[in-house]
Amino acid sequence: VVFVLDPGNNLFATFGIVNYYSDMLKIMPRMIIVGIVSNDREKDYLPTPSSDQPTGGGAYKFLKFISDELVSFVESSYPASSDRCIIGHSAGGLFAIYALINRPEIFNNYICIDPSLWYDNQSMIKEIPCLFKNNKSLTKSLFISMSNEKDMGIDPFLEIREKTAPNQFNCDFIHFK
Repeated sequence: VVFVLDPGNNLFATFGIVNYYSDMLKIMPRMIIVGIVSNDREKDYLPTPSSDQPTGGGAYKFLKFISDELVSFVESSYPASSDRCIIGHSAGGLFAIYALINRPEIFNNYICIDPSLWYDNQSMIKEIPCLFKNNKSLTKSLFISMSNEKDMGIDPFLEIREKTAPNQFNCDFIHFK
């Protein structure tokens, strides 16, 4: 199951990619794709409020909704496996990293497009060493892409990952210039 944050921007691209690789090339299994709409991206995606985003801080509740209600609904209503992926862009990418750090059992795969790792003085980056220290057998896949953005906080994240990630943690990064 692929859970897509901000489906208005990302859902059709996800449909096209999944269809091409699963139905046309047959190198990927068919998947259920679930778009998750947020009425307040800052509140739902950002783990903490800040002076720039005072409504932030609802990531815990949003992740709880996804794990306790949405995943259960999808898996009880459709022929879904427990192999799950989350796709997020910008604040949605930050939320995906938040999910990895705080509830790594929910998703197996994470796709973060231009994740806002700079947010809140890079607070999510500072939690990564603890994630790896406490999960020495973490077998997850993380793909991060960055467009022509600067200072997104990705470089410090990649440095920490290089130094502290367990060997079975798969992380790929592409910078599109």
